[in-house]
Amino acid sequence: MATKKHQFKTTNIRGKQYVEVNERIKFFRNENQYKNWTISTDITLSDDRKECIAKTIIADPEQRGTSAGRAREAEAAAAS
Repeated sequence: MATKKHQFKTTNIRGKQYVEVNERIKFFRNENQYKNWTISTDITLSDDRKECIAKTIIADPEQRGTSAGRAREAEAAAAS
């Protein structure tokens, strides 16, 4: 029996199609090949609370990290 290929919902960002994180997570959670895998995220705020860094790790069932990613967000400068 053929498996149905997942259709990702995309968003156009500056002319390029982008698969948002929530769509990627839905895929990850619904695919049997990733059963018992985990996603963990650590969020760190700067001392002045104007910047945050998120680090996410995907681990297999034996808890070996297989993928990692980081994102940084800084508070936007106030317009004068």
